[in-house]
Amino acid sequence: AYLGDSENRAPQVVPLPNDRLGYVEPIILKPLCLICHGASLAPAVAERIDELYPDDHAVGYETGDLRGVFWIEFPAEE
Repeated sequence: AYLGDSENRAPQVVPLPNDRLGYVEPIILKPLCLICHGASLAPAVAERIDELYPDDHAVGYETGDLRGVFWIEFPAEE
């Protein structure tokens, strides 16, 4: 499976039904991402995130973690 396979995180084009294709690309956390999504946030950052996104749980990550994927669907060309 794409998400669970840490060895296979290259962007991929996948065939879909009805003459469509999907493009999937992983979102891998970089050091800059950890300012807001890391395990240890600066108090001012944590406070602002809690204020703006009270139900957010997108923290606790480390560099290199898979955060999600970009997904695009489009018609297959002839």
